Amino acid sequence: MAPQSGLFVTSRRRLLLAGGAGTALAACTGGAPSRGGAPAAPTLRSDVSLQLLLTIAAEDQGLFEGVVTGWRNAHPQGPGVEWGTPASADIVQKLEALLAASTPPDLITLEPTQAVSFSARGQLLAIDDLIKRDHYDLTDFFRPAVDQYRWKQKLYGLGRGMSNQSMFINQTLFDQAGVPYPPTKATDPGWDFDAFLTTATRLTKRDGSGVTQYGFIVTRGRRGGWAQWVWTNGAEVFDKDFTRCTLDDPRAVEALQLMQDLIYKYRVAPTPKEEADAGGANALFVSSGIVAMRISPVADISTHRRASFSWDYAVNPKGKGRRLTTGGGVGWSILSATRNAEEAWAVFNYLTGPEAARQMATKWYPARKSALDYLNAADPQLPPHSRWVGADGQELLHPDPIFPDYNQIEQSIIAPELNALWNNERPARAVVAAIVPKINDYLKTHPQL
Repeated sequence: MAPQSGLFVTSRRRLLLAGGAGTALAACTGGAPSRGGAPAAPTLRSDVSLQLLLTIAAEDQGLFEGVVTGWRNAHPQGPGVEWGTPASADIVQKLEALLAASTPPDLITLEPTQAVSFSARGQLLAIDDLIKRDHYDLTDFFRPAVDQYRWKQKLYGLGRGMSNQSMFINQTLFDQAGVPYPPTKATDPGWDFDAFLTTATRLTKRDGSGVTQYGFIVTRGRRGGWAQWVWTNGAEVFDKDFTRCTLDDPRAVEALQLMQDLIYKYRVAPTPKEEADAGGANALFVSSGIVAMRISPVADISTHRRASFSWDYAVNPKGKGRRLTTGGGVGWSILSATRNAEEAWAVFNYLTGPEAARQMATKWYPARKSALDYLNAADPQLPPHSRWVGADGQELLHPDPIFPDYNQIEQSIIAPELNALWNNERPARAVVAAIVPKINDYLKTHPQL
């Protein structure tokens, strides 16, 4: 099956799903079986075809088609499954357009912060009763892969994949400098901000005022970046009820200032312009091999295996708080507007099940423990060799702020104001002084609970 318009298309209905905002999904007929009582095995209708909308890279779509084929082989009489990806808009814009047209899909993949936004509007189906009814076992999931999809004590999804952000190290550069590798167990002592800075400094090479080798590269986004440094230094971004921004905590300011100082004061990390001029973080770390450490998704194994140097995982440095990771991945959710809730639930079970997780493990770092064990046992001769770092990091994951308007706040307030930090235009205390009142004003007019 050949790509068409950048999409992996296996049916005309799938092409329609991936098309323009006004394109209607084929209507599913009938309603969900009654949930009165507790049938052991609800009868699934064979005369419907469920529509799935998901994010997946073009090169990985054949792999997912294998998962769908598994469902079809197990259910030759139906219900059917068709799937697609957004053609031009991101998945949130696509879903909003389909909801406005009253043609939503039955199931969708969303990041946790996206899912909770739609959950708060009543547009995703709470699955707690179905889990209880069918004794659905959640114990194989890493805890954050479940908890991130809760809103107001209701569960609206489960992790499709969940990659934490941990340290990658260029062992060749460490060996050349005679610097010990960072620890690979979260419980190992040391490896705090001070030790990290010392190591990054020793691994940085200079030529006059220029830098020819960097000890670290600063990730500037929330995951693996500014939020991770704030949280590991013992601070939070919001109070527990999401009524107030707490970035004015001195520990948060300290962490943000350290990130700026790594770039401009200590010069152990490239500036954003230097990074861009070099082709980006992957080009600097993987292709050029002139960066000793980076924090990145542990799922990104295939990219790093292209490197010509020895590399491995290590744990993240910690500040005044606990050692942790960030991440969140993407999860499956059922639309509350589905006309075929039992069939959607059955497909949801299959897509979030252990076999699908194993099939997609090389592309979606598993949210299930058993699937991650399977992934970590594969190709033992290839890096990374300290694979337990990725597994341990799943349990150490600090979730994103899970409330409906978080994405709006980050996009409209946090990210624009942080640009002044990354460009060395203002120190952290001034950046925070600009962020906090704007967020608090927003939260006063947009209560979240």
